[in-house]
Amino acid sequence: MVGTRITDGGPAGEKAAEGVAVGQIGPEVFRICDALVDEVMLVDEREIAAAVRDVFLDTRAVLEPAGAVSVAGLKQYVARRPPAPSAPPPAFVAIAGDASNIEFSNIWSVNSLLERVAQAERTPAE
Repeated sequence: MVGTRITDGGPAGEKAAEGVAVGQIGPEVFRICDALVDEVMLVDEREIAAAVRDVFLDTRAVLEPAGAVSVAGLKQYVARRPPAPSAPPPAFVAIAGDASNIEFSNIWSVNSLLERVAQAERTPAE
């Protein structure tokens, strides 16, 4: 990683993946990650919502947004590193959390976020 803990200066306010939206990771978590993690992928709300949608469409499993962060990061990682045409297809694993920790009232906000992402994907870039 970078060798020092950094503080997130990202946008304030309500986040879809509030369970993982921290300004700075704790010192012990940082120590472990600094020793074991090679790379960190930063994902935005749209990528998280797309991961929730993709997992649901592929498996009919509902992930809470914080549980879909790993899937969003993996999708980003794979998109940045396409395999060589002659190479065998690589295997990847993302550990994701389901919706067992989501409040029923939050399901509607997740659905609203998914609808906004779908609308943005249908709208051509200007």
